[in-house]
This record gives sequence, structure tokens and C-alpha cells, in this order.
Amino acid sequence: MDSAYEIMPPSDGFCQLREVAKLEGEGDGRTREKLSGAYALLFVEEGKGSIGLSGIRYAVTGGSALIAVPGTELEALAEEGERLRGTIVKFKPYLPTELSDEVHGASAYVPQAGFFSSNGRIALHGTEAWAEMARKLSDESAESSPLHRYRRFIRLQEIVCGCLEAGYAMELRSGAHPVERVKRHIEKHYREPLSLEKLAVNANVSPAYFSTWFKKATGQTPIHYLNDYRMKRASELMLPGADGSVKLKEIAQRVGLSDEFYFSRVFKKHTGMSPTVYMKKRPLNAASAIIPYSYHLLALGVAPAAGIFDYEPPQLLALGRRTFNLYSLSEHERFAKLRSLRPDVVLTHNLDSREEDLRTIAPLAIVPWGYNDVYEQLRMTGEWLDKRAEAEAWIGSYEEQERQARRLLAAHIGGETMAAFRFIHGQMRVYGARNIGHVLYRSLGWVPPERVRAHMKDPTFVWETISPERLLDYDADRIVVVCDRHSRQLFGKLQAGPEWSGLTAVRRGKVHCATEGWADYHPFALERQLADAVQWAAGRGPDAWNAK
Repeated sequence: MDSAYEIMPPSDGFCQLREVAKLEGEGDGRTREKLSGAYALLFVEEGKGSIGLSGIRYAVTGGSALIAVPGTELEALAEEGERLRGTIVKFKPYLPTELSDEVHGASAYVPQAGFFSSNGRIALHGTEAWAEMARKLSDESAESSPLHRYRRFIRLQEIVCGCLEAGYAMELRSGAHPVERVKRHIEKHYREPLSLEKLAVNANVSPAYFSTWFKKATGQTPIHYLNDYRMKRASELMLPGADGSVKLKEIAQRVGLSDEFYFSRVFKKHTGMSPTVYMKKRPLNAASAIIPYSYHLLALGVAPAAGIFDYEPPQLLALGRRTFNLYSLSEHERFAKLRSLRPDVVLTHNLDSREEDLRTIAPLAIVPWGYNDVYEQLRMTGEWLDKRAEAEAWIGSYEEQERQARRLLAAHIGGETMAAFRFIHGQMRVYGARNIGHVLYRSLGWVPPERVRAHMKDPTFVWETISPERLLDYDADRIVVVCDRHSRQLFGKLQAGPEWSGLTAVRRGKVHCATEGWADYHPFALERQLADAVQWAAGRGPDAWNAK
């Protein structure tokens, strides 16, 4: 474990300086000791070597910083021919505790356990400056005036605070911070009986302090956070697309509450309505956290509270409601805006790594992405929002558009083969009957290359990454290419090679470079792609086919 320690800030307490010592890594004077009752911050100022903390060795150079907890066996060792020098700051943290008047008559302070719970590396920015502050602590130790002692006290608090901030940022990124760990524990075990005491054990904090500390970090008490999470999961079980046969008692049990009457009281407290009223609520105020499902909502005639639209189709304005477009916002700004809009449900897919963070905003309607096609995704979205008829209406409308397009292009397609390539992230992909291939193969009836047809026997196949040497395995009468702006150099290099010029479609001038919009996969994208294909397949669009 190189840097995985946990921190517990001192809140209204303070840190008391115990000693400032030199850190040395060679000769008879090299540092070897066991920390007794104090924490130690180790700042390496020059040299190269390693520091052992209770048997675990950390490679260090000038600028490294480590934390060691009480009881740690500390050993510094320089590499051969190197000097290893630095400063050790030993301190002890204290927390305030209210004692009775009979004992002290005022607040007293007691040592704090679990301040840093384990040894580890500290990722400090500008370590040299912190090491300089540590050296000043040593220089000031000979001064005994009240002002100098107070300056030394303040300097220590600044040093410890800087290390805490660095550790806190690291733990949030890694999910190791006790607050994040308790949240993850709740997400995993919310179906089980959970108490304040059990959650405090998971955070390695005393129950008396845990609730206050958790609320300072999140704005909610642990039990309120737990119940809020449980009610979000219960709400998902009561959405139209969930299992309608599940009784209220079973829903309560699925979220960790055995008493359905208590569940109803908690649900109303957190949502403002009883479970029965919630299940009858229509229409739901929906939002989407990903681009494709934002357009799915529009196809169902739903104007979302918020969505991510890389272009805004006329249908959005026609629905007559202001929808907030999250497209231009950062991830942090999107979450803040979604939270402020208070949607009833947020749509996302099963591969979304932000799932639990989104669930703190609203119940989730999860529509699997994977290998489901647009029709299945739209039907599932319709199930969640009680818009089944609207989903079937859109599918029927699009199928009519397909029939008309096939009649128009019957003479131009005539059993020809078609290959669909995409250049993205420095790779070349060949597609099956989903995404780029949906309109080409399913809507219009072009025949995929033989190797693609073999892949399409697997219902989960979407695309395959291929090398230029394998291009001839996907030879076809026509080719459609979609190239993102970052991969144009790769495509240009391929065009200059013999593999590309040897393709049938290239020799015949039957290569079409489609826009990046052909990489989109949602109802409105299919309609655009179908209309586009009718134009260039018949040779009517600008630069419809070219041999470049």
C-alpha cells in the first residue's frame, strides 16, 4: 500500500508539537526508531533512498513526504553513494470533549485516535515549501517567548492542515475516504438492517462523533442519507417500467425495511407523497443523463426537464416546454443543474459509472445499452415512463419511412454488398447491423460482406477493430466511411496504401465519406441517416460517391 491511508480531521481540536528531528539515511546516525504515542510527518529534502514504515519500504527522493502513525517502526536508508536528509515533525492531535462542571467546569481536550489511520505517502504540491516550514519549526524550538511559541503552534497547524488537504483529495479520488466508504457501504448493503453503530464501525469512528462528522461532510445525518438512498431505490421499484406485481410490503423488504407502515411514513417524509400516490403520478418529470436517451424521450413525445442534445431538433421546440440542454456544461455543472431541477426520474444506461452519484439526484430508469437496438431501447424507455403506445407509434412510423426508401432505391441497391467503416480513437472498426450499419443493412437492405455476415450471427456483435492488412477480408461493392476529427490522419495514411486502393469500391469510385452524425444511434439519428442515404445512394447529394 503506497499511499492508501485514511484521515480524520481534528474538527475543533488542535495538534500539539512533540518534537522536530533530523531525518538521516546513512552512517551510524541514520534514523531508526519506534514512534511512541505520536504521529510523524517525514519530509525528504535531498538525496535518494528508502524509508521503512513497520517493514514496508517506500522509495524516496528529495521532495517526498510520508505520514507515520503511532507505534510505527521507522528506518531511513540512503542508496549507495547518496545522502538522504530531511526533517521529522512529531505531533499529537487532540479533540474537544465536554466534561461535567464537577470535573473541569469547561471544555477539555483528549487525544484523538484515527487521525491518520495508517502509514502512507502524501502527494503534496510544492513539498519543498512544506519542508522549509518544518525546518523553521526546528529553528524556532530554541525560542521560548510566548509570541514565538504561538508562532510555532500556528505553523504546525498549517503543516498538518496541508497534509490533511492533500490526503483528503487523494482519498476522494480513490474512494478510500471514510465518507465515501460509508456511502459505498450503504449502496451495497441497503437491503440489510443497518444502524448508526454499524455505519460508524465501517468508518472506524466512534458512534458519538460519527453522526456529527458525517453531517458536516454531507449535509445529512447518516440515517437520513441511508433512508434517502433507500427511498430512491424504492421509487425505482414503483416506476411504471418496474414489476407491477410487487406489493408494497415486498418493496419495503427489498430496501431493508420490514414494516410496510414505517416504510410508508419514511417514503412520504422523503418524497412528499405516499407510495400509493407516487405510483399513480403521471406524467413523470424525466431527465436524461446521456445523449441517446435524451432523443428517445423526444421520440416518445416527452419534453425532458433536462437532456444532453448535441443538436436541437424542431420536435424539441414543438413540445412547448423549456428543456435545459446540458450539452455545453462540465460534468460537475451537469450534476448541479440536474439536482436543482429535481426530476422524478433520470434515464441512463447499465454501463454508466456515475450510476450511484446520479441516484443521489433522483430514482434511475436504467435502459441497457449493450447490444439492444434502437427499437428495444425505445420500448424499454416507454415501459419506464408508461409510454408504450408512443414507442410503438414511432417504430411504426419509421418502418413506413424504410419501406418508402427501399422502393426509391431498389434499382440502386440491387443486391450489392456494402461495408461500413469507422475511424475513431486511432482505430479502424467495421460495423454490423447496429449503429452505422442499422440504416445500411436493416433499413435499406444492402448486403454486408461475408465476414460481417458471419459476425452478425452473434446477436451481441456491434463492431470489430481491424488492421489495414485485413481490409480485403471486408471487400464490398460500396463503402461508407465515418471518420472523427482526431483520426483523419490515420484515414489519410490508409488511403495512400495498397490495401485501400485494392478494394472494389475504391476502384469503382463507390466510397462515401459520411458525416460524424452517422455514428449516433437514436431515433432522430436513424431518420436523418435514412434521408441522407436516400440522397447519396441515388447519386443526388453533393460528392455522393468518390474514389478518394
